[in-house]
Amino acid sequence: MGGADESLHYCMDYDLFLKMASKFKVAYVPKVLANYKWFGENKTAIGGWDRLNEIQRTAAAFGAHGLPAYTRIEAALLDLRIAITETRQAHLGKAARHLFNGTTRVLTSPRTWKSLASPACWKVMWTGQILRRAGRAMGNGG
Repeated sequence: MGGADESLHYCMDYDLFLKMASKFKVAYVPKVLANYKWFGENKTAIGGWDRLNEIQRTAAAFGAHGLPAYTRIEAALLDLRIAITETRQAHLGKAARHLFNGTTRVLTSPRTWKSLASPACWKVMWTGQILRRAGRAMGNGG
């Protein structure tokens, strides 16, 4: 498969999984086989737009258009957070642009709608928001 692409900072594993999926048959197993321990300072928790852009570039290298559903939701939440900040600072044009971008990310993807209908998705988002908040409180950005 060529191993992990060490030039990637956030999604070496995602890239490797996409490489394997492009060469071998992949099956869905409706069972938890592994867990991920997510702290406020993990790259996943604090990567922000840099992480999402790297995911989008990696997915595009395998023929995807845009972000995967879960990361579209994450990007929409980042846009919403920025829109709120811009509104508080009376930058209404910037706020409107971020609100539009976030809404468009969700509305243009039926897979994202399906993800949002899943209780598991809400659990992941809730946990992620708590951990990102903890990371920011510890001075790690996010």
